[in-house]
Amino acid sequence: MRAFLLYLFLLIGTCLCAARIEIAPIKELPNGKLEVSAICYVSNISPEEAVKRAVEKACDEAIQYSSGVQVNSYLYSLQSESSTAKPIDTIMSLLKLSAAGVITEKQLIREESLLEGNTLVKRVTVQLRVLKQKGKSDPSFKLNATLNKQTFVEGDELEIGVIPSLDCYLMVFNVCSNDTVYCIYPNAYQAQTLIRARSNYQIPNQTAKNCGLALKPTLLPGKETDMEIIKVMAVKSAEYIFPFSQQSQYGSISSLRESFLQWLVSIPRDQIEEIDIPYSIHKR
Repeated sequence: MRAFLLYLFLLIGTCLCAARIEIAPIKELPNGKLEVSAICYVSNISPEEAVKRAVEKACDEAIQYSSGVQVNSYLYSLQSESSTAKPIDTIMSLLKLSAAGVITEKQLIREESLLEGNTLVKRVTVQLRVLKQKGKSDPSFKLNATLNKQTFVEGDELEIGVIPSLDCYLMVFNVCSNDTVYCIYPNAYQAQTLIRARSNYQIPNQTAKNCGLALKPTLLPGKETDMEIIKVMAVKSAEYIFPFSQQSQYGSISSLRESFLQWLVSIPRDQIEEIDIPYSIHKR
């Protein structure tokens, strides 16, 4: 009987543990915030890192819930085909630099340690406020953007082709995995100008190349391989152009993600279009 009771206790404990790992639905709070839960398995990472990743997942869920953002499946295929060992979470965090929304307030209200089998799981509950763009997208405003390749070795030259559906002003940013955003267009050789609808605009163009401009992806210090994103953005009016100030290696700006996001969400949705192109870099 004692053995039976012990078995029953263990069985109930296992069931309760499994139930606890279920994620509660996103809750809309009266103060306009969202309450979101997320989990992360403590596997080859510290419990502190698992909590950090779980909070990041909660932020992703909040933005997607607020804006209806869907991540393109080609990101997953790109990651699976790449030799890099970087987790897909890193690519997701880079993709969050979009006009979809930005987290303006974040508070961790609960952290729990659970077991799934023999694996420790961290579950967090976070309250967040998401700032979104106003308005709806213009279905006639589209961008087609391509890179000359998806995988680069240090020293390779990167080239971008952009075709907008409407007259617009282009901006092209390189989003690095350390949260830095570099502007590669406009630059010292290609000034900001109105791009005509359906024209095929090249960055760098032949004139810029003749002047010595070459866009060469470079690994961050201490890395053998990495993934980054080329973010192509177009705005209908010059009033929405990014306030360029600080000089970067490409002759334009660098910015931290917070200020970049604040600028993005300030633009009415029907005035902007964007496209993200992820690529990988490897050491030669």
